[in-house]
Amino acid sequence: MTTITRNQAICMFYGEEYTDENVARLSKRIDEAEVDICYFDDPTESFLIWKRKINQNPLRYHRYTNEIPKSVTENEVSDDQTLLSKCKRKT
Repeated sequence: MTTITRNQAICMFYGEEYTDENVARLSKRIDEAEVDICYFDDPTESFLIWKRKINQNPLRYHRYTNEIPKSVTENEVSDDQTLLSKCKRKT
């Protein structure tokens, strides 16, 4: 599943192109209204809701992450496979 960041979600919600200028302008609009962008189960279906409401029920309202999680590097996969093969040889 593709990860959608908060900045991407804001631009998608307003139907604007994802640029630094649009992120800054639209984020300011959201912050001034004391709301935040979140989703229930599908991160592509975002909505605005009062920050207090999100804090009251954080298991229902999911906030977007500000960063894309780091993916596993090839070296980590290689190291894990080497370790796994050593463990299999011992058993």
